[in-house]
Amino acid sequence: MKKAFLTLVLVFCVSLLISQITYNQGQSVILKIKGYSTLPEGFDSEKKKTGIEELDLFIATNQVNHIKHLISGKKKPQLLLRMEFSSNVDINKMIEEIKLLQCIEIVEPDHITGITGTLSITPNDAQFIKQWGLYNNGTFSYSPATSGADIDMKNAWTITQGD
Repeated sequence: MKKAFLTLVLVFCVSLLISQITYNQGQSVILKIKGYSTLPEGFDSEKKKTGIEELDLFIATNQVNHIKHLISGKKKPQLLLRMEFSSNVDINKMIEEIKLLQCIEIVEPDHITGITGTLSITPNDAQFIKQWGLYNNGTFSYSPATSGADIDMKNAWTITQGD
């Protein structure tokens, strides 16, 4: 049992290391493609083909290492791609060139960031403080209030807020 556990930990550590090596942080962009909600028929990440002629020409003439389809919302699906460039490419110059493409709605750098402190989302509803079932900090004055007797909605909103 101990040997199996150690093997599992080793496999996890190696896969984590490989994922860090293969991802070229700071040399990637996220693209939102205009007019598409699903992948075009000609999309092939192995061959670096999107199925969109204008974008494929850009990829062929620049130092693009990899393209990947990203998952988007269920209610309003959109075509999002992550494009990774060689390490010697000026990413800001690439972003400016991509913005000129007619098929691109949005392009932005793909940065890995961290959050320090506690992220807190509070709605702009003036009556939110009275909805103790969503968030109860013990200060609700209309009845005996118990801090934490709620569904932790503020914590859920830090994860997702829907489409």
